[in-house]
Amino acid sequence: MTSAEVIQEIFHRFSALRRLSVGAEMARGTLDLFAPVLPVTHAVMLRMPALIERHADLSARDLVHIATCMEEGIHTMITPDKGLARTGEVSVFAPDDREAISSLVRRPSQGGRGGPDR
Repeated sequence: MTSAEVIQEIFHRFSALRRLSVGAEMARGTLDLFAPVLPVTHAVMLRMPALIERHADLSARDLVHIATCMEEGIHTMITPDKGLARTGEVSVFAPDDREAISSLVRRPSQGGRGGPDR
């Protein structure tokens, strides 16, 4: 799963680079691979003031990711952004940490649907 903020960041980045077709393709791939897309809701935004006060060194965009995880009960995040780990609000693993990611993925034989644990 992913959040609407991740998709927005893809569009924002590739729009700034004037590489709209690359951004559109990446967004499509992300939407296909990481369904469902979690919304950025009022409840998510209600978490933001306290997060900003505790983690003034992080951007508001980064904290929206953390707030979304907290609101949705997600305890683990896969991201190349190591700064998010400093919050202590969620466990953070790098996308290239195959061993850690393998430990997070439920196998169908373990009774799960095959996907990361929340």
